Amino acid sequence: MKATSTYLDQAEAAVMKVLKEWRPRLMEAWGTAQFDLKIDKSVVTALDKELEPAIKDALRGLSSEVGFIGEEHGREGPTDRYWLVDPIDGTEQFIRGLKACRTLLTYVEGNEALYALAYRFTTDDLYTARAGGGTYRNGVRIRRPERPLERSWIEISAKLGNPDVQKTVGKLIAKTRTWGYPHEFLDAVDGGVDAYIVIDGDGKAWDYAPRALLMKETGAALTNIGSDSYDFQDFSLIAAHPSIHDEIGKLLSGDA
Repeated sequence: MKATSTYLDQAEAAVMKVLKEWRPRLMEAWGTAQFDLKIDKSVVTALDKELEPAIKDALRGLSSEVGFIGEEHGREGPTDRYWLVDPIDGTEQFIRGLKACRTLLTYVEGNEALYALAYRFTTDDLYTARAGGGTYRNGVRIRRPERPLERSWIEISAKLGNPDVQKTVGKLIAKTRTWGYPHEFLDAVDGGVDAYIVIDGDGKAWDYAPRALLMKETGAALTNIGSDSYDFQDFSLIAAHPSIHDEIGKLLSGDA
């Protein structure tokens, strides 16, 4: 099976039917959900565990040739083409009642992310991207604005308690307007924030693959740190407007 536009259209419609049906439950639990701790000390709710199978069931009905890798229930089915599924990305924000939580899906074929979906159920906003086809928010294409580095706002995901990381990030901060770790990468997708950077991320492919494709298809240059290419299995990345991407890369790799 080669992913077709028709299959992805059908998949998007099937997933969104599930997510729209689930939205009242998610919103009722938003800010009040009980949670458990995983082995890695991250939080998980019953809704995380229940929503993932519901999404998989909807997609499984479209093709038996596509597998899954889900955050909560692991791998199943074919491994050469599959969906990465994160039922609630930002569960910590979800239980705190912050808006920055969403469902993430990515379709991978031939070790390449070809489609990404982010549904922020707290605001009922749908973001989608297809490789070579642009990124859309609620059906409207997003175009990346251009700002010089000294005017840029940067979102950085990194272990900032590490002195080496502090030193590396400090070089970049000194050159930019402001930076932060607001946990809402969709602000960077929208273009209000100019770059999204991950340094040795402690997430997984289901976290970073959709972020990367959504950013790239807005017109961002996308690479792994210290590289001129991008592999979604490498959890250090830079996604920024081409006019500032290379300078950011040099600052983070110590070449500037």
